[in-house]
Amino acid sequence: WVKLLVADSTLGIVRVVHRQTVDLSREQLKTAGEVDERLRALVNEFRVEHVAFVLPQHRCIRQVVEVPGDASSSEVRAILEKEATRLSGLRPENLQYQFARLHSFASYQNPYWLTLCKAEEVEAFLAPVLEEAAVAPRPEGLKLIDVASAAQTMVIAGEVEGLPEHAVLVDLGGNSSTVVIIAEGQRAFATSLARGSEHFVLDRPLVRV
Repeated sequence: WVKLLVADSTLGIVRVVHRQTVDLSREQLKTAGEVDERLRALVNEFRVEHVAFVLPQHRCIRQVVEVPGDASSSEVRAILEKEATRLSGLRPENLQYQFARLHSFASYQNPYWLTLCKAEEVEAFLAPVLEEAAVAPRPEGLKLIDVASAAQTMVIAGEVEGLPEHAVLVDLGGNSSTVVIIAEGQRAFATSLARGSEHFVLDRPLVRV
């Protein structure tokens, strides 16, 4: 599945122009090249100017990390980079990672939310659209403005709507689902499950009347 959301922010008002879910299996897109062609076609169809990519949650590692309260900003970055390499087993140059400060909760006094993934997977995700921009450049240019995990986008959407102090957010996909736990008004845990709506349909016995 590939989910596409096209939005416009004319005069500072965000308006959803189009939303679409592309079923890769139904469209019989089996190879990476066929998927790339479909993505390029979508970018051209809607004349996209700015792109934000959402990485599948199962491609990311996320962890709450405790950092000494007296650490400077450079020390915080060094500590989290070291933790990212420990969690992934990769060298820093082969990693992409982001982090955000959380307020204290449970046993954490100075926690940070760390998200990381392989750099090559981000590059592979971006390649179809960025290559299309190079082949058929737009006068206004095609700009990449953000790359985020599915869990991050779920939290952002929840914050816009108003998150409760404690909640469980679930994004039910076709073949996988993303689950985020909100504790004391902030993200505390995220994971992906290899089960989605298709599995629930297949697991449920057919009832004939």
